[in-house]
Amino acid sequence: MQGRDNRWPASGLRDRPEQVSSSCGHPLDDTRRQPPNRKVHSMNINCREETGYVSVEVSGRLDSTTSLWAEAEFTALLERGMSRILLDMSGLEYVSSAGLRVLLVVAKAVKRDDGALVLCGLNGVVSDVFEMSGFNRILEVAESREDAAAKLQQ
Repeated sequence: MQGRDNRWPASGLRDRPEQVSSSCGHPLDDTRRQPPNRKVHSMNINCREETGYVSVEVSGRLDSTTSLWAEAEFTALLERGMSRILLDMSGLEYVSSAGLRVLLVVAKAVKRDDGALVLCGLNGVVSDVFEMSGFNRILEVAESREDAAAKLQQ
């Protein structure tokens, strides 16, 4: 797409800062010290640095409305050298094919950077989508948050 500013995946959001409280290192976040939290549309992303990895809690819906924004958040983490990611999806209510694409893109980028991505907290519809799509065999999925953390600390 010619003329599109790729630094801003959701172009209208930069004009409405009230929708963005902070981020996991997105260009709107000037502090860049601590991976903060963000709520966009019907999705929340909360990031917290742990020893040896970053914990990312995603809640709400990961769909075509939120997928570009989520991808930008993960890309910002990777650009900051945070390539060991625990992705807690226990608060995620829905994931679409657009959301699955984001997870696949992140997994490939993490692998390229010799990092690790471990998912946990899959339940309900999200678990069903992962099972039907085969993503539970493609991506590393842990039974619990503790198991995911242990896998990242190996």
